Amino acid sequence: MKQVLIDYPKQFRKGLEISKGVKLEGNFNRVIMNGMGGSALPADLAALYLGRDFPVIVNRDYTLPRLLGDDLVFIISYSGNTEEALAAYGEARIEGANIVGFSAGGILEEWCKRDGVPHVKFPKEGPNFQPRCATGYMFSAMLNVLSNCGAIKSREAEITAIGEHLNGLGESETGGYPNEIAHYIGKRMPVIYSSDRMSIIARMWKIKFNENSKIMAFWNVFPELNHNEMAGYTEKPDKYFFIIIRDPDDHERVRKRMGLTGKLIEERGGKPLMVEMKGPTPITRAFSAVWLGDWVSYYLAMENKTDPTPVDIIEEFKKRLLE
Repeated sequence: MKQVLIDYPKQFRKGLEISKGVKLEGNFNRVIMNGMGGSALPADLAALYLGRDFPVIVNRDYTLPRLLGDDLVFIISYSGNTEEALAAYGEARIEGANIVGFSAGGILEEWCKRDGVPHVKFPKEGPNFQPRCATGYMFSAMLNVLSNCGAIKSREAEITAIGEHLNGLGESETGGYPNEIAHYIGKRMPVIYSSDRMSIIARMWKIKFNENSKIMAFWNVFPELNHNEMAGYTEKPDKYFFIIIRDPDDHERVRKRMGLTGKLIEERGGKPLMVEMKGPTPITRAFSAVWLGDWVSYYLAMENKTDPTPVDIIEEFKKRLLE
């Protein structure tokens, strides 16, 4: 896992390479990105990145939302065998949708070849490589396909710059000192907060604590949490470790709420930590924050003497689901 994290910045350029020339002809007005778990996270980052420039709908389900004739439908499954993604592919085929598949192989690749559907094949990094670690490959490949299809302008330079920015960072320059943050968390349960616009960052930190550190964690967003969740601080919140992720572009009132919330937590015996997102652009800040979360969850696994790579209980669940 440590080597995967070290090599992570290389994924962005590679994602552009493997998606070169993959496209569909048409005039597309939005894209529906279908995926589960680690295969859906880059779709959320794509939605954050594109904002109002091009509509992105992220779908985590067996069924599709109502399709329009000018939709692109991305089916994303790193393994190529995710049952929800395959169900969505089947529905998209019945609906006659404009489909592009993304996987490292599996049934999805076979179906795309059978049906003449464009497909991007992710690198197979070995039997222990986890989909949650392939965000760079997926993000850059999906953005490149949108560009190939004429849906958006080329973002190749900006995507390449993300990898170059991360490659130039030390662990401490991602926005914090991950080994120290992991030590401060200790045996407490992490609760991660961000602004609503940066909710995917808080969500990804939560997921990495679950899958890498093998612990429970929760996330929420400002300003909504100030209208309900903070009532839970009435009882001393010393069982939790609060991480508040702040972006320079967050609304000034949201940033004030973050500071006040941190003070209230501290006054009641809780442990708040402010993490400032760093980077020259919003998307580099987002990926720097994601990478910091990767490192923190890795070091917390080391603190707890836990192997961060396998997710045995998830694999066990999938096996039972097939019975």
